[in-house]
Amino acid sequence: MARINVYRYDEIEGRQYAGHFDDTAAEKFLNAADNEMWEDTRLHEELYRTKSGRWVRCDWDQWQGSVAKYWFVTPDDARQWLLTEKHHDAVEKHFGELEEEAGPAVGGRPAIGPKRKVNLPEEILARVEVYRERHPKGDKPMPEAEALRLLIEAGLDQWEKSA
Repeated sequence: MARINVYRYDEIEGRQYAGHFDDTAAEKFLNAADNEMWEDTRLHEELYRTKSGRWVRCDWDQWQGSVAKYWFVTPDDARQWLLTEKHHDAVEKHFGELEEEAGPAVGGRPAIGPKRKVNLPEEILARVEVYRERHPKGDKPMPEAEALRLLIEAGLDQWEKSA
């Protein structure tokens, strides 16, 4: 077993241990530059899928004294990296069949900001659902993302007034 330590990197706290994995039991993907054997490439990237299904990124450069950095990434980030680095077969294996075409929605609503993920308890989601139903958009409930944005803004406004 070749145990690799994985860290979180934080501007304030610095490097913090986040876990470890066995790289000999993990599936390894190289960045496109390494796959194409570009000899003048100084920065290297790898992505690992651990035995238990976690995704780990690794970056390092060729300069003497540099140290490889390993950190956990989300499945969405892993999928994006695999697509960018031309590992389409791995995307299909781990995330399902690729759509024939991808890109911005034609005529769709533009993104409002960067995507965030949050886990909410069922009772909070039920309250959001009631809000959506009481504030319909035409004959349909308000979209969940819009309801969450409005409720977060209202909560922040209230907090700022009381601060």
